[in-house]
Amino acid sequence: MNEQSRLSILVAWEIGGGFGHLMRLRPIVERLVQRGHRVTLVVRDLEKAQEIFPDLACLQTPQRSGQATDYPQVASLAEIMYNCGFNDQSTVQRLCASWRAIGELVRPDVVIMDFSPMALLAFQASPVRRVLIDNGYSHPTMTARMPDLRPWQRGYVDLQAAIEDDVRQSVNAFLVEQGLEPVEALSALFRRVDSINLMTLPELDHTGPKTHVAYRGYAEPGGPPPPWPETGARPRVLVYLRPFAGIGELLSRLGGMNWAILAIVPGHDQQLKARLAGVSNLHLTEALCDIHLAARQADLAVCAGGDTVGIMLLGATPVCVVPYHAEQYLTAWRAEKTGAAVTAGNPSRLPPRSDEIITALNRLISNPDHYDQASEFAARYKDLDPARELTAIITEIEGQGFPET
Repeated sequence: MNEQSRLSILVAWEIGGGFGHLMRLRPIVERLVQRGHRVTLVVRDLEKAQEIFPDLACLQTPQRSGQATDYPQVASLAEIMYNCGFNDQSTVQRLCASWRAIGELVRPDVVIMDFSPMALLAFQASPVRRVLIDNGYSHPTMTARMPDLRPWQRGYVDLQAAIEDDVRQSVNAFLVEQGLEPVEALSALFRRVDSINLMTLPELDHTGPKTHVAYRGYAEPGGPPPPWPETGARPRVLVYLRPFAGIGELLSRLGGMNWAILAIVPGHDQQLKARLAGVSNLHLTEALCDIHLAARQADLAVCAGGDTVGIMLLGATPVCVVPYHAEQYLTAWRAEKTGAAVTAGNPSRLPPRSDEIITALNRLISNPDHYDQASEFAARYKDLDPARELTAIITEIEGQGFPET
């Protein structure tokens, strides 16, 4: 690619924790760099971003002072936005001004946004290409009101509407000041982009299937083959969880069964390692492997939620979902509706206890319908090609006039 066709691309990530957002962006960023574009990251977690992208420029996202959380148990995207400062016009002005200053520094041709609503608002009046990358949780359906992020519990409709109206008023005040049309519904802001790419599937979209987006499935980051125990035992059970209070009890009980257990537990301590050292049918590791290959090789899986649930189902592997927080419970709630998954515990107490996980896992493994539904799910998407979808995303980012990837 010659210098004239090289783009300046700003990649924004404002809200959310963990590696999930960065790992979702990783194959996209790497492909853009390979194609010669200049990529600048503006991220919530600078340390993690620099670990994953050591050779790229990384800046800190503008954030609300003090990070106050008015609504800790958010039930809509509007409440998340409220917590991030959208309730206050002066805060919106300050944060958008910071994003515009970053824009002046980077001078992007394209802004890619993963859960970055303030950046989305800030760049509305800028002559840049706007591309959304999401997994469904932070991209609303196009309805008069934001969809419910806690559909399993009774909502407080009037208060939610008032919160959303406060946020919309602040958004519209900024839009009008910039000479732009206000939005009649807050969800309309998320349509004022050039491309919307959801890294999930319609059945697992947190707020339900949408018609105005491109569903891209899940990227394949690769990695080494899964290191299954060499006992030859079946079923093969993939456990992919973060440490929690009951992780030792859970793995000890699983190790006592005649199953082959591959337990990927990033950040586990030496106590857990010592406790399981003599269990020959369980391999404990922190290292990630080729999760797509693991999905095809496993007979069932235990994971916390997120992309792993969908990847398992695409591999025809039924899943026991162990949610740690409400967003993961929402994924579990959607996955259960496919008939190929069960959920451990309940949303009033997360994460669940080890006995609740064992009970759910036994329910999963004893019912052949879950296996049948997982196979049907995988068959529906047998032609889904992650490499082709990644190429399509890159084409959306570059727009017209670039050679094919």
